[in-house]
Amino acid sequence: MGYRFSRRIRICKGVHLNVSKSGVGISLGVRGASISTGPRGTYINAGLPGTGLSYRQKISSGPSNKFIERNLVENYQSGSTIEFQIDNDGSETVILRNSSGYPIKNETLVQKVMRSPEYKEMVRKARTVKNDLIVKQNDDAIFFYKSTPKLVSIEDVVNERDDVSGLLLKSYQPMPFNEAEPRDTSFYDESLAFAQATVKTHKFWKKKELIRIATYEKMDELHKKALKEWEARQEAHFKSEEQIKEKKDAEYKKEYDKLLVERKQTYEQILNPTDEYLQDTVSDVLSQIELPIDFSIDYAVNKRKIELDIDLPEIEDYPQVTSTILQSGKLSIKKKTITQLNKDYATSVIGMSFFLAGLLFNISPAIQEISMAGYTQRLNKKSGNIEDQYVYSVIYTRDNFSKLNISNIEPLEAIKYFEHTIDVSSKFELKTIDVKQSENRKTNSNAQKIQTEYYKVESEKKESNIPVVVAELNSSSSSVLQKQERLADYAQQVEDAQTRQQEEYEKNKRRGCGCLVAIIIVIIIFIANCICCPSHSGKYYYYHNHSHSWDK
Repeated sequence: MGYRFSRRIRICKGVHLNVSKSGVGISLGVRGASISTGPRGTYINAGLPGTGLSYRQKISSGPSNKFIERNLVENYQSGSTIEFQIDNDGSETVILRNSSGYPIKNETLVQKVMRSPEYKEMVRKARTVKNDLIVKQNDDAIFFYKSTPKLVSIEDVVNERDDVSGLLLKSYQPMPFNEAEPRDTSFYDESLAFAQATVKTHKFWKKKELIRIATYEKMDELHKKALKEWEARQEAHFKSEEQIKEKKDAEYKKEYDKLLVERKQTYEQILNPTDEYLQDTVSDVLSQIELPIDFSIDYAVNKRKIELDIDLPEIEDYPQVTSTILQSGKLSIKKKTITQLNKDYATSVIGMSFFLAGLLFNISPAIQEISMAGYTQRLNKKSGNIEDQYVYSVIYTRDNFSKLNISNIEPLEAIKYFEHTIDVSSKFELKTIDVKQSENRKTNSNAQKIQTEYYKVESEKKESNIPVVVAELNSSSSSVLQKQERLADYAQQVEDAQTRQQEEYEKNKRRGCGCLVAIIIVIIIFIANCICCPSHSGKYYYYHNHSHSWDK
């Protein structure tokens, strides 16, 4: 048998404190009409004293989060994730999503996840990826000149021409004869049928033996015939394959000899190029360039000298921020200063001249000189118009260029070893310069020579913005989400349950208002009834004032 405990404490007239095992509540009102609230909810109580009639209506529910937790946690579905994203300005955002992809607004859960080792490792990786991405974007746009190929010499070309070990003369491999040699046992059924049909004798006791002998004799006969035919087919196959091999090998030899001739002619062109060959090859080389920046080139070839005019990329197209990981582990993304941006731009566009020179020198060791001039679009303060203005020019000679270790140079310093014109301010701004006119210069030239060609090099993968890095933490591998007993979906379900509770509360509130009106009406009727019936009132008075007796 269970024991219950309850106690009613009067605080003042109309106010009582109710104490029980389930908690503490309070009652407001008088006998027959009161409102009580406690751990189980809020109720309206009404009744007629002395009649035994009463009415009780619940108008709101008490706290039930624990009940909701116990019931809803079982309905969790795996697939919840937490996303950590770093924007281009370095700001970090944490988004917790349930299995349906909706954000979870449970700050307690988010804070617990953010304190977990898995989350901290995820943040570290995301910051590293973001930092590496920004660093790589800067390196690709500024220091690509370090991938300039080493110059080849005449000896290198001759040795490569004479080394034909990489060219293999193909040879036809005859197809094997795949037909299996016939076996005598494969003719047994046919031979047995023949023997049974042909052996005739009145000596029935010898007939079985005679059939057996006749069967094996027929088997031997058929096997020898099939073997002879098989050998004939085999010989014909080998003769056919020999003829095919002879024909194919002759074709392969012809192709090989043709390749050697073409190879010799190619190397002859490399060693002693014509302007036409250089013109075509320069176009092929430029068409294969893949850089993260856009630029255009006008070029001319004349007497084994190449002249380039480069429409340089704009400084606005270069990465504008730098990134470092601090000792605390946080990611620091800062906008470049004007000086740093100017220096990066100057390093890139001057380094571009080294990169292009290395590619073009390797077209042929006979190329001894490559001249370049770089220009960009700037405002002419005198005319007020945007004009092409040159910012550097340089003449590279093969002898001096071959002595460079380009992966270790500083372009702004290395250009000084060659005949050049450049004007760099203290803040690394490339100032406008004058260059000598030539057949390929844009200055004062409305028509280009026939030898001059134009080529536009577009970036293969140009990204105007640094993409946002997003990392995900799957609940199936997260000890935090496992310890929270799949609270990702639970939080959403709790929110839905609370919404339903609020709707039920509003409904009960309206119902309670109706009940309260009914109670007031009942009380009014009761009072009116007492006033209109004095005999009842007299009995009641006499009962209380004459020793609890009903006698008047």
